[in-house]
Amino acid sequence: MAAINEINTKLRFARAFHVSGQLLIEAEIWADDVNPANFTHSCRNVARITDEYSGAIHERFGGRLMFDESKTADYQRPRLPMGFAPAAGDSR
Repeated sequence: MAAINEINTKLRFARAFHVSGQLLIEAEIWADDVNPANFTHSCRNVARITDEYSGAIHERFGGRLMFDESKTADYQRPRLPMGFAPAAGDSR
């Protein structure tokens, strides 16, 4: 939970949470603001956040990365954002 809380302190307009053995990222859009441009922007934010944090979370806690198999051979995962580090005493 500390890792999720740390991620959430760095997010705006989205949040990370754990449910049923999965780490999920979600974003909210006000109903009055739903239009193709805002929906696309929200989807891109969730994808960017997922790319930024999934590698470190996977390395630290294991599991399976959803949609990783759909990435092309030339895809490069973004570097880990500054400040995200393993919890004290965690050797991963």
